[in-house]
Amino acid sequence: MAEIVVGLGENSYPIVIGERVLPNLGSALDDVGFPEKVAIVTNPTVGDLYCEQVIDTLAASGRRVSVI
Repeated sequence: MAEIVVGLGENSYPIVIGERVLPNLGSALDDVGFPEKVAIVTNPTVGDLYCEQVIDTLAASGRRVSVI
């Protein structure tokens, strides 16, 4: 797994790239103190492939998810 940090000062955030990231997404966000409300920004192609799995994983970790 690789991590790239987008450096924006106080608004910096990591981008994680790797295999089997989605099933562990909720716990990974818990580890970094991610908030309860989450917005997923996607397009129809990527959304059709991954959005349902991401929503399910985030909901299982107690997050409220909006898709944009």
